[in-house]
Amino acid sequence: MMQLLKATAFAATVALGAVSANAATYVYCPGTAATTDREFGIAPDTGSATCLSSGLGNLSGNGGGAQPDPLLDPASSTYLGAGAVFLDKWTVDGGTSDNGILTATGSGVGPGTWIINLGSLVVDNLVLAFKSGQGQLDPDWAAFSLTQDALTGSWIIASGNQGLSHINLYGTIAPVPLPAAGGLLLAALGGLAMIRRRRSLSA
Repeated sequence: MMQLLKATAFAATVALGAVSANAATYVYCPGTAATTDREFGIAPDTGSATCLSSGLGNLSGNGGGAQPDPLLDPASSTYLGAGAVFLDKWTVDGGTSDNGILTATGSGVGPGTWIINLGSLVVDNLVLAFKSGQGQLDPDWAAFSLTQDALTGSWIIASGNQGLSHINLYGTIAPVPLPAAGGLLLAALGGLAMIRRRRSLSA
């Protein structure tokens, strides 16, 4: 019995140490010293994250329309740039994901977890953005830039009395390179077109 208690105490100590260590890795956004704003935080399990931007309003995932997403709207100061696309949205209400790329756990101010499963997608410039309630503390949302190996981690809202609404994932779809044989075929077709043109000009 004593050995079981010692083992349990050791496991609890290790778990607390992991929580403390994990808490130390949180990156906050907007990361201000003010205590009157809302701070979003994430801690990737591997890789790293940086606070990219934060703002007011909604993260709709739409580049246009009546409520364009500020991260996809070229007129916005927080625009991610040409080529950036909306990849997925996980909603707290129901715990559902639009496209199955992003899943998460947790509610309220957290803490919770997030997992990105790109499958066969080749994506650059991953951005994970968290949206809270509007109308009380600002900002309403915060976006984090992720390194390519930061695909799992935890989230928290460190201040503010409104909980998480949803998490959006953005990125730039990398072009799929043509296989070498495909490149040779294109070159051969181009060569044939040149020969035909020369023949038609000399005829």
